[in-house]
Amino acid sequence: SKQGLMEGLSLIISKREIRFPEGVIRQELETFEYEYSRTGVKYSAPEGLNDDAVCALALAQSHFSEGGPRVRFI
Repeated sequence: SKQGLMEGLSLIISKREIRFPEGVIRQELETFEYEYSRTGVKYSAPEGLNDDAVCALALAQSHFSEGGPRVRFI
């Protein structure tokens, strides 16, 4: 689920297990939002902005955390 992907990404960022350069990824991470609802948590970029790089980073992290090599720098 997107919630699981984002929680996994949040965890490795908070533990400083991943680094990323200035640019699109960092900009998207800084504007990325979450909102609690009765059905769960909604993760997205603010209206008019993108979260493609954040989603790609979360997918890559999830793939590598399931036994592949660790992503340390993107």
